[in-house]
Amino acid sequence: MKCFKQTKKQLEKIETNEIKDDIKQVLGQKCYFCQKPLTKKGIVVHHLSYDDKKYSDFKTQLEYHKYLLKQVKSNKSNLVMAHSKCHRENLN
Repeated sequence: MKCFKQTKKQLEKIETNEIKDDIKQVLGQKCYFCQKPLTKKGIVVHHLSYDDKKYSDFKTQLEYHKYLLKQVKSNKSNLVMAHSKCHRENLN
């Protein structure tokens, strides 16, 4: 059986998913908009008000999610979890 080395991108994705799981533990397991359970894919952290950095300010998803985890731990009242679809539908 051959072992393979994971690429940097794969390792970043694994770490990003672990951080998303940590964020879900703090913010809850249900979508803010529809109240249905969240899955691993297709979820976003929704800012109730923007006064900090946003996704486009970061070079990678990992950097953004590390920042978000700090924000969630320090100011979770401004952040909620949502399905990507619900997030898009409720922004319009």
